[in-house]
Amino acid sequence: MGTHPSLPSQDFAAGRSLREIVEENPVLLTETLSKKFGNELPFLFKVLSIGKTLCIQAHPDRELAPQLHARDSVTYPGKSM
Repeated sequence: MGTHPSLPSQDFAAGRSLREIVEENPVLLTETLSKKFGNELPFLFKVLSIGKTLCIQAHPDRELAPQLHARDSVTYPGKSM
C-alpha cells in the first residue's frame, strides 16, 4: 500500500487517501522511512491473483529495445531508439 500519486491507497470508511492520512499523521511512519521519503510512501501496490495465469511483463534495456523492434515491430511496438 502506498501514496503513489497515480493511485494512492484509500481508507473508504474515513473517506480519505493514505496520502492524506500520512500527511496529517507523520508519526505513523518510521524514522527511516521519513528520512528517505518524507511524508510519502511512493509505492504502487498491486495484487496479483493466482486464480488465472498471467503473462510476465518485462522491459528491455535501451540497447535491446531497438533490436527487438526492428525484428518484430508488432510484438515490440515501442519506438525505435
